[in-house]
Amino acid sequence: MDDYQPELADRRWRAYHEAGHAAVAWLGGKRLIHVALLGTAAEPASTDELGMTSAIWLPSQAVNVDVDVMSAMAGILAESRVTGAQNWQGAGACLRVGFRALNRKASNPSSRHARWRQLWKRAQLLLGKELVWAGVIRLASRLETELRLDGADSVQTLEGVIAEADRERIWNSVP
Repeated sequence: MDDYQPELADRRWRAYHEAGHAAVAWLGGKRLIHVALLGTAAEPASTDELGMTSAIWLPSQAVNVDVDVMSAMAGILAESRVTGAQNWQGAGACLRVGFRALNRKASNPSSRHARWRQLWKRAQLLLGKELVWAGVIRLASRLETELRLDGADSVQTLEGVIAEADRERIWNSVP
């Protein structure tokens, strides 16, 4: 493959990763601030409060632990669906965010692990829904070329596939 460009492949899987975070967060009722691929010429690498260098920012008010955990998981799941492998090294920040959020909710280790497995399955089922995955694809495609979208552009992109009226129905359809 003479025309293979690793930086474009890297940008593609990172776009899907961030789009997965954004789609699940939005479905769960979070207000998106922006979705960005950091560490590019257009968006220099920096660290947000979650310690990620490729991140979406969500307001910290109205904490819903399940949404926070599932949003963290969704990036890993979306990326693995595109690449065919789970990048656990790159997923470390996402997993730490999820574990921190879950630790605030459940003090018993066995209940934390059971809840983690349940939320992982729920995030997989959400991303497996045709409309949700179509939203992830559309958002990732925009991210690949534009590198950064503000919250309104991100929501508008998702709403181009998933109607606002369907958002809660889709979220509640997954056990």
